[in-house]
Amino acid sequence: MNVQLSGAPTGTWLTSYRSGKMAFGLSLWGPDYPDPADYLTFAPGDLVGLRAGWAAGSSPAIEKTAAAAAVATDPAKRTALFQQFQRQLNTSGPYFPLMQPTQVFVSTSDLKNAVYNSVYSVDVTKVGPK
Repeated sequence: MNVQLSGAPTGTWLTSYRSGKMAFGLSLWGPDYPDPADYLTFAPGDLVGLRAGWAAGSSPAIEKTAAAAAVATDPAKRTALFQQFQRQLNTSGPYFPLMQPTQVFVSTSDLKNAVYNSVYSVDVTKVGPK
């Protein structure tokens, strides 16, 4: 397999990605909100699933797990369902987890509430002098 890399500005790349016509892409998926339900969009027939050419009905077992996870309220049951969903995606999804980006966060000892958050990095409204 030969691959020709073609970098693009984010706006250009997003337009191509969102069209669902990109043959192959390498990107991270950062959370939009702090809940694993943010990742249900990778299910067949859902937003990212459709962009990957994974139509509804392509994997009834995964769709059933995603639907159950979406409405589960018991923390232990939710945890089990989201773990099952991820394992199913790893086994049968059109995605290949290649890397996990890291974050570097540094603060000085004279600041309070300088805490890293995966959704919005740092809540600057809470950071202040000690």
